Amino acid sequence: MSIPPFRRHGLSVAALGAGLALSAQVASTATQPAAPAAAPITVATCVAQPLPSGWQDIQAVYLAFYLRPGDPAGLRYWAEKAGGDITTIRADFGNSAEAKRLYGDITPETIGDAIDKIYQALFGKAPDAAGKQHYIDGYRDGRYSAADLAYRILQGAQNDDKRAIEHKLAAANFFTRTVDADLDGKDQQVTYVQKDEETVRQWMQAITAAVVPTPEQVRDFMRGQVAAPSDSLRQTQAKPQLASLTPDQAQAGQATRFTIRGQHLPSTARLNIGNAQCDAPAQVQCNGSGFTQNCTLSGDAGKRTITVQTAEGGQAIDRKTIQATSAAPNPEPQPPQPTPIPKLDSIMPWRVALGHATIFTVKGRDLPATATLQIPETRCTAPTDVQPDGSGFKQSCTLSGQPGQRPARVRTDEQANGGTLIDGVYTVTAESLTPTPPPPPPPPPPPPPPPPPPFVPKLPHTGTTDQQCYEAGSDVLVVCDSPEAQDLSGPEKQDGMRRHINPLSYSAVSNPAGGHYDKTECVKDDNTGLIWEGKLNQSGHLRHYENLYTNLDNDQPGDASAYVAAVNAQGLCGFNDWRLPTVRELQSLVDYSKPSPGPTIDTHWFPHTWASAWNYGGTWASDSAAGHSARAWGVNFGYGSVVGGSRDLRRAVQLVRASQ
Repeated sequence: MSIPPFRRHGLSVAALGAGLALSAQVASTATQPAAPAAAPITVATCVAQPLPSGWQDIQAVYLAFYLRPGDPAGLRYWAEKAGGDITTIRADFGNSAEAKRLYGDITPETIGDAIDKIYQALFGKAPDAAGKQHYIDGYRDGRYSAADLAYRILQGAQNDDKRAIEHKLAAANFFTRTVDADLDGKDQQVTYVQKDEETVRQWMQAITAAVVPTPEQVRDFMRGQVAAPSDSLRQTQAKPQLASLTPDQAQAGQATRFTIRGQHLPSTARLNIGNAQCDAPAQVQCNGSGFTQNCTLSGDAGKRTITVQTAEGGQAIDRKTIQATSAAPNPEPQPPQPTPIPKLDSIMPWRVALGHATIFTVKGRDLPATATLQIPETRCTAPTDVQPDGSGFKQSCTLSGQPGQRPARVRTDEQANGGTLIDGVYTVTAESLTPTPPPPPPPPPPPPPPPPPPFVPKLPHTGTTDQQCYEAGSDVLVVCDSPEAQDLSGPEKQDGMRRHINPLSYSAVSNPAGGHYDKTECVKDDNTGLIWEGKLNQSGHLRHYENLYTNLDNDQPGDASAYVAAVNAQGLCGFNDWRLPTVRELQSLVDYSKPSPGPTIDTHWFPHTWASAWNYGGTWASDSAAGHSARAWGVNFGYGSVVGGSRDLRRAVQLVRASQ
């Protein structure tokens, strides 16, 4: 099969100059003086909007065989053709004319030369002897074929070679998004056509583990060497604009994370606040839509002006005013509290039988833990039921000798002379009594009540309202008790007619220590019995609702599996069996009465839910797509829909566990 050509748009391609010395252009990143707080933001360190599901794998195939980014139409075509399995299309790339122009025909006689060319193209160096022999042997014994050799070498990269591939892929993704930000073919900024192949290839080849361009350098390259004269990227340079800065107040002496949102903000943008210390910007968006920055204000309370500027010491983009509040005062030192004096309130009983063990109850205030009862001619066991607050204890004593009154004392301990006397002497009367027969044994306890019936999970209602029913022959929503709706289905056949059956219902989870857990910790679904993780709106917190993860199940930082382990290690709500939900469990949270852009969930019980505006965004489930282990399902709470996607996409995570 032949590779489809680039899309033609009827626009002439800008004349290439004397040729781009790309290595110098990209390497200028290393020679630019870095801002004092951090190294420059590059396309590998800024936060990029991921490619649609399946496109990233195709981008890697383009890089392996063509050493250039895919154009949006080509990526879409091959992603749909591969259906999540790139093994079905690698041979089409490996056998293409463009791949053969780069690496030549790969045969048993040319395999060594082909490996040299692939290494030079991808890594800018010759292969080491052991690595080269590995691929030669793999080709000869059938593990690798001529059609997939370049991709195998790319996937096998390690250390600096792996970092070089990661940098090239980051640059390729940014390049593709710059050609067409929405990837829909409607508003392209750049005409990227077949004539540009070699220029772009040279640019990609100069990107290495140590040399990676900034977003501005990529745009400058495309503006000067790829875009046609009539392309919007060449005609105008968008002016940076500030849309918002939050929060609008900060406490002096305490680090505050400011979130900046805007359009066309340069990667060097940062905050400038008088009388404040700021860290380097973080979460810098590749598309110029914003960043975050931690700053600690000092000085007095009052209004402060924050300037968003193009760089350290650069031009002002815009200014906002915030309120600086005073630091919380240190508490006044408290005088030392006097040592409490033990007080004795009572010793009971005051009449006892000689020769019989008697349980004495001693009550008082601030009694030491070593306090003990002492009565002449009496043998006592160690005190029991010693109250931590010093309010008393119990002690079993057996009096001997003659009947009569005896002094009973409570002392601090059993040391010489009985320890220190506490609050005087009480009197008990010893009597010679005929022992009474033991009381009859108590009746057997009643049988325990039968256990409650087991909890039976129910399928919750969808949330569809009584205004969301259909009539025959139309997709217009009508009132559910209307004759038109009843004629179509009869009573209680459409979801909007069944709102009284298992309506969406949630409740707080009991805390064994008393009370209930907060809904930002965990929430119980009264229908299914499932207990769901709550989310926080707190940047930097492990359970911040905007944290996004891959779903590769590799226990690596940034993957959902590592997040599950971290939450279980913390014992959220007293449990350590949290897991990713199945897609059906996750879909049971969707409230279909709520329109896009959502969140399509009960926001009273789940106030912080990631609602992605991107079709392939959303929240991960554990289910793999049928026949495609590299893809998994999820739910987009922006639309209320189930969505699939490659497991290397970054999505939100909402954990679940079984009922209590």
